[in-house]
Order: sequence, then structure tokens, then C-alpha cells
Amino acid sequence: MLFLIAALLFAFGLVQLFCKDAMWASRDSSNRRRGVKSERTPEWELSTTAFGCLSIVMAVVLLFTAFADANAKNNPMSGTSVDGRQLTQEEARQLDKDPNAFFNSHPRR
Repeated sequence: MLFLIAALLFAFGLVQLFCKDAMWASRDSSNRRRGVKSERTPEWELSTTAFGCLSIVMAVVLLFTAFADANAKNNPMSGTSVDGRQLTQEEARQLDKDPNAFFNSHPRR
């Protein structure tokens, strides 16, 4: 799910940065239908660029979060035992000391 959100944010950011004419045409058309006069100002250009950059940065952060989350779930040494529960400190010490003995005493379900 995070991958999808990140991809959409990234695409939105690219559109904001590189398709400003199309975005302005859409904005202007919408404003004309509502009877509002619109003017493409430097402030509009700046805010469009800023939101585009922010969207891309947020997409990258979400991607890193998604990859880290996926890696943590797939890594058997990430703080959970083979049965999916959180290890106690004693179990973690035992695992560090002798992994084979730990896994032999904690069979998979």
C-alpha cells in the first residue's frame, strides 16, 4: 500500500514540476467555468514547484519506509522469534550466545 501511495505522490510531483502548462490550462478552465478570472502569477509558479518538490520528497521517504518495513518483516533476526512474537531480553541473549540452541528450543509452528 505504501508503494502505491509513494508512486502516486511521485507522479503528482513530476506533473507539478514538468507539466505546468497543462496544470495551468486545467486551473484556468475550472476558474472560467466558475466565472473567476485567473492570472498565472510568479506565486502560482513557486507554489506549484514547491508542492512538486515536497511530493517527490514525501514519495522517497515513503519508499524508504516501505522497504524498511518489508525488510524488517522478512528478517528473522529483526527482533522477533520464528513464531512471530517479540523476543524477551533473555531470549535475545540466548539467541546471540548460541543461535542453534535457541532455534532448537523454539521449534517452528
